[in-house]
Amino acid sequence: MVVLALVTAGDVRAAAESAPPGAPLPVAPADGHRFKHGEAQRFTVAAFDPDLEPYTATVTVRDADTQAQVFHGDTHPAPSGVPATAVAVPPLLPGRYSWSARATDIRGATGPESESLTFEVGPPATVGAGTVVATLDYDPPGLPRIACGPTRFDLAGQAGAAVFDVVVSGFAGLLSVTGHGASSCEDAALGAGTLTLSAHGVGPSGSRLLCDSVTGPYRRVGTQLVATLSGGCLVNGFDTGPLTWTFGVETPPLDTGPGTTAPITRTRFDGGFAVRSLLGTGGGPEF
Repeated sequence: MVVLALVTAGDVRAAAESAPPGAPLPVAPADGHRFKHGEAQRFTVAAFDPDLEPYTATVTVRDADTQAQVFHGDTHPAPSGVPATAVAVPPLLPGRYSWSARATDIRGATGPESESLTFEVGPPATVGAGTVVATLDYDPPGLPRIACGPTRFDLAGQAGAAVFDVVVSGFAGLLSVTGHGASSCEDAALGAGTLTLSAHGVGPSGSRLLCDSVTGPYRRVGTQLVATLSGGCLVNGFDTGPLTWTFGVETPPLDTGPGTTAPITRTRFDGGFAVRSLLGTGGGPEF
């Protein structure tokens, strides 16, 4: 009995003298990282124990704005200095978060908390499509019919049946579309330049869409124009992130003046467009 008492006391002393692991080193995600929608949200740390004992880390994730705890989970056990990973289950919703971790050795000694890093979870792939009916008004002298020359134009019209599908809620309704474009040298037969568009609207259900500025190159052969524009939007106040807009439209002249050599001053801008997100898994589908 005396021997057993001495062994028990030694074990208690050894546990008391065991030093806890140091603050874990956050390995991933790095500060400012953005998880794609559907991507596994893994949190990896490396902790070092002074007694070279294995450890388990506990990861805590908080809402970046409210600091409310949204995830609290353990990694798998790992040897001292070897990275260990925890996976958020269920996955976190789109938003901004911060994360940190503490390490506990096999004797139950818990060390200090690591530094806190921020990250984001992106929305699902955003897809949209619609039709646009608008007019182009060229600055004087207009679009040359036979000789290449510099041009500038303004655009105004509507996009009907516009649909944007985003997380939580989407947008469906009419959009007011305005914009402008320019080319260093084009004529009625061929043209290429830069196009910038803005769009805004309120749907029948109260959904809202605002796109301040999407811009990119256009190419025109005769009356057929194709443009690939880039830029994000706000859908019901939610930032869609970067989007790619693809337009395919017809631009027949609206001039009624005589002759075939006078510059073109006004055309239609009628056709369809598709939008895809660059944030979702695989970049998202396209209409």
